[in-house]
Amino acid sequence: MDASLRELAERALAEDLGTGDITAEAIVPPEARATARIVQKQAGVVFGLDVVEEVFRQVGADDLERLEAEGEWRDSVPVDVASVSGDARALLAGERTALNFLCHLSGVATLTARFAGAVTGTGATILDTRKTTPGLRSLEKAAVRAGGFTLDERKRLASLAFRHTADYDIAVAEADTAVKVAPSADSKCDRCWHYRSDVDEDGLCGRCRSNLNGPGEPREFV
Repeated sequence: MDASLRELAERALAEDLGTGDITAEAIVPPEARATARIVQKQAGVVFGLDVVEEVFRQVGADDLERLEAEGEWRDSVPVDVASVSGDARALLAGERTALNFLCHLSGVATLTARFAGAVTGTGATILDTRKTTPGLRSLEKAAVRAGGFTLDERKRLASLAFRHTADYDIAVAEADTAVKVAPSADSKCDRCWHYRSDVDEDGLCGRCRSNLNGPGEPREFV
């Protein structure tokens, strides 16, 4: 088990349980044992059983039994995807943290699969980004891959060939796509920072000059 996953589960349990599950300790006999079933109730992609297993391990439950494969779209629901047995108090202590992880990651994987399905046959490519939940990046990236995407935007850009020419043009080529960037021949407005051909000796473009000293540009929204 990856150390970061163990630490993540540990922090989540500490946040959720605090000093302990006082309700379970008050009403559930210490010798009681039980079995919990994890049921997929809606069509989609289940993902996150590794962290679910780690959560239940840390609270003292038995090993998680996987009944269905994760990372696959499933229409035939409801269906039991996993079960875990053990000390009843332990199961109650871990179930909310485990389900929080599982529901979030399954939602990411399911939405990803829907986007991937929507562009099938179009030639379009959908890329994920680094905009992930703090502390959950590796899990959310894995959920995206489980839903059908294989490469994030930064890795794709890093794989492209960049060519710098003598006049500072930058050519980026990938298959039939090419992007060229060159310095503007116009001057930069000191106020709006746009490069325009009508920048005056005071460093202001015609648009900014009109907004400051003239009628100003028409505005549709205020």
